Amino acid sequence: MNLHPDFIPDIAEKYRTGSMSMIDLARKYHVSRGTIYNVIKGAGIHTGKDRRFNGTCAWCRKKIAPRVRSQAKGRKRVFCNSDCYHEWLNHGGKYEKNSPLSVSVVKQHFPLGPGMIIHHEDGKRTNNLLRNLKVFLNHDDHMKYHYQKANNLKITVQILWEGK
Repeated sequence: MNLHPDFIPDIAEKYRTGSMSMIDLARKYHVSRGTIYNVIKGAGIHTGKDRRFNGTCAWCRKKIAPRVRSQAKGRKRVFCNSDCYHEWLNHGGKYEKNSPLSVSVVKQHFPLGPGMIIHHEDGKRTNNLLRNLKVFLNHDDHMKYHYQKANNLKITVQILWEGK
């Protein structure tokens, strides 16, 4: 194993919290996946398919109930619930901006203003067909739309533009 011992706690923590996969850790530390696997097993971390992570909320810093690792994989921040997520947004958190391709498609049909959010109805950001796109005034309206749709409520949020 060509790994400096000082890196072992960092590797174990990054894998345990779900912020990096084994292959990503191997690439970062320039070692094999087998080496990373041995470090993780040596730290007593379960690596099976049913493994769960125990992270902390990015807003309130409370421990998050165990979740499937895929819910955190690839995310910079994990929140314990939607209230913490919205608090984070209200206090300066940054929402991922619209993709340049979807902006160029929508701008051909609707004048986008600052803060407007482009929604992909099927959830696939690469599907920029007009019938798949909607525009909301801001991120808050966009999240209300998702909440109302997920809970089978009457949609009360104003959709500024809907591609047809």
